Amino acid sequence: MIEGQTVLVTGANRGLGQVLVEGLLARGANRVYAGMRRVEASPFADERVQPVELDVSQPDRFGDLPLLMPDLTGLINNAAINLRGGILDARPGDFEQEMAVNYFGPVELIRSLCPVLARNAPGFVTNILSICAFGGMPGLANYCASKAALFMAHQSLVTELADHGIAAFGVYPGPIDTDMNKGVEIELATPQSVVEAILAGMETGQRYIFPDPAAKAIEAKWLDDPRLIEAEFANYR
Repeated sequence: MIEGQTVLVTGANRGLGQVLVEGLLARGANRVYAGMRRVEASPFADERVQPVELDVSQPDRFGDLPLLMPDLTGLINNAAINLRGGILDARPGDFEQEMAVNYFGPVELIRSLCPVLARNAPGFVTNILSICAFGGMPGLANYCASKAALFMAHQSLVTELADHGIAAFGVYPGPIDTDMNKGVEIELATPQSVVEAILAGMETGQRYIFPDPAAKAIEAKWLDDPRLIEAEFANYR
């Protein structure tokens, strides 16, 4: 699944995205296009990594991507933002910004790159979602909404992409020790352990990937009774 693939990773210059690039290379990826807003900020020295200027909140600039990466066989939608806050106290523009990065951007990127992925099939699309897709948190209200929106789109895409020879994987991590969760005083999974679980899950064909202990605990509640998640998440502010 990974060996010999050519993959685009969004949000690749730091955090989970950077570790995803390193993990793909370790598993034998042929080339990784590292999507980032500023290519001069690239942390990669490996010649198999090609930094690509990419802001997922600006889909009007996606048109040139198929020409830049004609050999693409895989896409990992990783870039995301979390502006925090509730529905009633969100700052003007927060809703639009989070939906642009966390939902509209990934969906439009899939639409733009699907012809290339289909031509080079078999391939894959992996969407990094969140346990927040399964319930709302008062303190992360719109982040949860944006991830839930991508979750629903992903569910539809599983069948649509399969028609083109493209496998679709959904990843639902809990809190990870990255800049997004800086200052959060709970146990955080390491990016390295999460990436290892993600790539192992892809290689074994897991459609739902819950890559850390917190995620697996939410999976158990989701399978038992989704209302248990609603009750638990209500406490997070």
